[in-house]
Amino acid sequence: MSRWSLLAVGLLLPSIASAQVSLVSSTPGAGQTVSAPKQITLTFSTAVFAATANISIAGATVHAGGSGMVPTLTFAVPSSVVLSPGQSYTVNYYAEEADSGAGHSAKKSAVLHVSGQFTFTTLALAPPQMTGASPSANAALGAAPAAVSLTFNTPMNAAQSGATVQWQSSVHTTGKAAPVPVMMHVGAMSASGNKLTAPLSGPSGPGTYTVSWHAQNASGRSASGSYSFTVK
Repeated sequence: MSRWSLLAVGLLLPSIASAQVSLVSSTPGAGQTVSAPKQITLTFSTAVFAATANISIAGATVHAGGSGMVPTLTFAVPSSVVLSPGQSYTVNYYAEEADSGAGHSAKKSAVLHVSGQFTFTTLALAPPQMTGASPSANAALGAAPAAVSLTFNTPMNAAQSGATVQWQSSVHTTGKAAPVPVMMHVGAMSASGNKLTAPLSGPSGPGTYTVSWHAQNASGRSASGSYSFTVK
């Protein structure tokens, strides 16, 4: 083979070797639906330069940082990047690998690279679910409560939550119509973590109390419902 033929083959080697490095896996994985990640991890088929690797997501470019060559890189998602629930996001990645034929003192001209992209989807937020109440549903009390408390499975927003309490007296006078339901006065909701509490006042007595509530969690999702308890 002539000198010029050998040179031509040598020039082709980098493009042939570039197929050696590829993305093996990622977290989140391509096509997965996950909670909004705080970091993205990429694993390549061979070690890549940490100092030059980067990703872009939601308009932000993130560098892995560090030095040396490693097969797995972790990129911290900046706090300025807001990954909204129920949305798809594309991660573009870039990494460099030294040509194994260039030895440990590889020059920039001998560096090969891999780039590509994958997409994941963030989970849609679920509405809050009431997990408990005081008084509890179907409770039988000796006296009307001074407050009603609702407990949910997520931190709540008191400013966007509220309730009504209707009292239906069980005291009937013979020959007269049943008492008309009366609405109790419900004070402003206050929140303590997952619990909402509102004070009660106004007319009360034996009978059935129906609590109708609407509530919003700290993520802005809303729910509503009702339940009853009795006072003897």
